[in-house]
Amino acid sequence: MTPSKRRFLPLLLLFSLSALFILSYHSSFNLFFASNNNDTQLTNFKIHQNHNPNSSNFTLTIKLLAFDRLHSITRCLRSLANADYGNDRVNLHVYIDHFKEIDFVNGSVILDQKLQESTRILDFVDGFLWKFGDKFVHYRTGNVGLQAQWLEAWWPSWDEWTTSLPLLWKMIWKFHHFIISFSGL
Repeated sequence: MTPSKRRFLPLLLLFSLSALFILSYHSSFNLFFASNNNDTQLTNFKIHQNHNPNSSNFTLTIKLLAFDRLHSITRCLRSLANADYGNDRVNLHVYIDHFKEIDFVNGSVILDQKLQESTRILDFVDGFLWKFGDKFVHYRTGNVGLQAQWLEAWWPSWDEWTTSLPLLWKMIWKFHHFIISFSGL
């Protein structure tokens, strides 16, 4: 007889893979806004809409996580703009993290340089023309790091959870029932 913990391992693995699949293949994105006392709250939220009349039903969303390298962001965005997407709709979501806090007493010159660099990055991204779909720019007021940027970029909206969870539970139930029936347990 199999221990009870081992019986739930395939179910846990299936649930994890299913959740990863659902999170990575969603096509729309809505934000969950943090409370007003959070330092990393959204300060400037812009969606630039550009609808392609020849687009099919397929939609791709490109999520770009950026920090403080203007040259890298410029090169990446220009490469994305020069790509051939056919007639498909491609949305661009750019998440820009803020630089780390600097000691005001000893680092006023460094702070000025960082603020100027941030301004150049924000001006470039705001002025960047994205003709393949919607452009979404998310600015941060405080540094959160790569992990928080990545997690927030792939966080599903409430609508996606309410749509996908019943289907996920049906799939898990059928898989678990099939495994038990097949193994003769």
